[in-house]
Amino acid sequence: MLSAYFRNGCPDVAEIRTSIAQAAGPEPEYEIYAFKYGGPLYRKVAIVTWNSGWDQDGPINYYVWAIKAKNGETIVVDTGASPA
Repeated sequence: MLSAYFRNGCPDVAEIRTSIAQAAGPEPEYEIYAFKYGGPLYRKVAIVTWNSGWDQDGPINYYVWAIKAKNGETIVVDTGASPA
């Protein structure tokens, strides 16, 4: 199967990109908003850097994100405060 592909000529990268873009359809358009709901609060840096910097204090701000699609759909994202 691959030998036939190369025998007939491999399509160039521009052709591949164009066909993928056509198959995917138009690109979605989004507006992204950040809403700050807390901070700056000063905490030990180790809380943010996952256990290094217990001797240093640093500012922490809290945000929630809103992603609004061109079609009006809105998704709210809270990234939380844990690595999992």
